[in-house]
Amino acid sequence: MMDIDGNITIFGQRLTGLREEKKQQQKFVAAELSLKPQVLAYYEKGKRSPDFGTLSKLANYYGVSVDYLIGNTDIRSYEDYHIIRMLDLEHQILSIAEQKILKVLLKCQSFKNALNSIIDYINSPPDDPNMPGYILAKAHYGDSVNKGILAQQVHKYLDTCLKQIGDALKESEV
Repeated sequence: MMDIDGNITIFGQRLTGLREEKKQQQKFVAAELSLKPQVLAYYEKGKRSPDFGTLSKLANYYGVSVDYLIGNTDIRSYEDYHIIRMLDLEHQILSIAEQKILKVLLKCQSFKNALNSIIDYINSPPDDPNMPGYILAKAHYGDSVNKGILAQQVHKYLDTCLKQIGDALKESEV
């Protein structure tokens, strides 16, 4: 048994919430994970905690990190965490509106794909003609393209996007 201390309640709530998001019954999930339905019910009610292997299975099944499941973070996946780090938002205090926007953006797979392409470009060797991001950047910025300029532009664009969405949310609340 693992000891997740005071997080057993959060673990149960998150497990239940993830199952309900997928509109699945406990019996179905238990069968998928080779668990007894009663064991899954105990996990969800916070009456029992899983061993590390089962915890890992549950995280993989729902596509979230173990840290999210046990309440160490509100960031659902390692991919989302990576994106937040690349955007340099990891240690910033965001307003409630900005947090809502970020959650919406992280649920949008096309946003993640575009951002990951940009990150791949930034991390690729200079002038790598095999990188689709390089080809697009060269077309947009011309011969003066370099990783520093691209990184600044991406950061500026994302700041502008978040501000515009935040302003739209504020206007809709009035």
